[in-house]
Amino acid sequence: MATLLPVQAGGVSRDYASIVADLRKLIPSITPEWTYTGEDDVGVALLELTAYLADNLHYHADAVLRDTSIATTVYRWMAVEKAEWLGYLPTRAAPARATVTFAIAAAHTSDIPIPKATQVTAVANGETVYFETEDASTLIAGTTSVDVDVVEGRTSAEYNLGTATGDEFETFEVPDADAIFSNADGDFEVFVGADEATFVQWPVEATSEDLAYWVRELRTGRLELRFGDGNYGSRLSAGLAVTCTYRYGGGRVGNVASGAISTLVASLSDLLGAPVTVTVANVGDSSGGAPQETLEEIRISAPASFRSQQRLVTLEDYRVFTQAIPGIYRAQPVRRGLNGVLIYVVEDDVTAGSTLSPAIVSYWTDLVDAQRMSSDVVAFENATLVGINARIVIHALSGYRVAEVRNRVRELFTGTDGILAVSNNELGQHLRLSDMVGAVEDIEGLDYVDTYTYTRQPSLKWSTASGNADLAANSVVITNDTTEQTWYVNMLTATTYSVRGSTSGVQGTVGTLGVQFVTDTGAVSWTIDAGTLPMLQGDRGYIKVGKLLWNIQLAAGEFPVVGDIVIL
Repeated sequence: MATLLPVQAGGVSRDYASIVADLRKLIPSITPEWTYTGEDDVGVALLELTAYLADNLHYHADAVLRDTSIATTVYRWMAVEKAEWLGYLPTRAAPARATVTFAIAAAHTSDIPIPKATQVTAVANGETVYFETEDASTLIAGTTSVDVDVVEGRTSAEYNLGTATGDEFETFEVPDADAIFSNADGDFEVFVGADEATFVQWPVEATSEDLAYWVRELRTGRLELRFGDGNYGSRLSAGLAVTCTYRYGGGRVGNVASGAISTLVASLSDLLGAPVTVTVANVGDSSGGAPQETLEEIRISAPASFRSQQRLVTLEDYRVFTQAIPGIYRAQPVRRGLNGVLIYVVEDDVTAGSTLSPAIVSYWTDLVDAQRMSSDVVAFENATLVGINARIVIHALSGYRVAEVRNRVRELFTGTDGILAVSNNELGQHLRLSDMVGAVEDIEGLDYVDTYTYTRQPSLKWSTASGNADLAANSVVITNDTTEQTWYVNMLTATTYSVRGSTSGVQGTVGTLGVQFVTDTGAVSWTIDAGTLPMLQGDRGYIKVGKLLWNIQLAAGEFPVVGDIVIL
């Protein structure tokens, strides 16, 4: 009996060459009289054509099997459709948010209304970025300023999507590929004739009497509005116009620096109709602008969402939910008291010293409030970016250029996939010395290492600050006797401060801004520069330092980044 080829599928199909080889092996058992199998043989040519056909069929079969799983598909649109089956709707490009101060030179005798969707702009990388006020506000008579929340993007008002035909599950496509939509009520205003339609995430949420619509992303990236069939949402009446007011924009382009939003597009007037000169400026960095969820992110978020069912009960539920919000790169929730949840966040493209605007915090809080337990009280706080310092003296093997080996060691720390790459780390990360040493010693061309230092970059963090005094660059000196410790600083006057050490417990040691201070142990010294804004009595802060050569344990609200890396 002839031996048959085994059937394989699902990512393990053989390629053309292996199929040809297997077919050749079958020749003796099927046709023993076939003895010549050179490349010019007609039978061999037929085998090769058969192998080509089989390889092509295997390829298409594997592609179908591959794309039936959200974990293996190579198409984002396929992952979006698979995620929907899990009850997860991937996020689109999100707009940045900021708080903008509308101000006048002198108090006015009449209120100055600031309508909803009042436009202000910033210029970033040569491009004009539009923002709109999220709600109507008023600069009240007798005052000179008011803070207003704004969101990036522009409004397309009452766009005519088409005319209803009365069919079941009618659909209408939104024309802008960058239409902003977060799968929430209020993102769109949809009217069928004179009646406003209600947004639902899923058809089952609508009764036969509800004029309801839901939104799905098409393979083209555009959005589609879908209406009911008379059972799940009412069927539309033929001949009625379907209009939609939506906003378009989104992405990282809206993340601009403090003060960048500086232009009011259209002038404002008081209640009497008199034009008023109004200036605008964002009081902090705008944040929250993020691109659409990537294929890789959907693969992680969709199963995680299915497991939690969008209910925020455990800290892990909070972490998964918050980290899936566009614009948040990492999140770490911790319990505070009986029912408090403090969520430390690292934003996309965050830099040291950036602050969370009230607008973005309010937006995040609204998202979490819709899913949290009613007894929980949630707050957000920026994570502290902790620089990691390393100093390594290397010796290269004979035959290797020292400069090349040094570059390899540096790449180990600072490269896109290095041990300090943001993609490889988490909030509260424990960085082990043994991992660093082992990675360095595996570098090609390295003979041995003469000196290691590996520690957290000392930083001064103010819990209460009237000014902006900070550690002078490279002024902190740590000796080999230094342990993991915290030094607390309390301003006695505008220029002097007391120091209390967590290790020694010494009270009342006094330092002066701009003058080197040496701790009572002698293991640590630093200089605090006065800065450009004066400090006041009662301002408090702390300086954290670590051992020169030791494991680095970061707190829940701390995130490791590249500090001073010296390779000699």
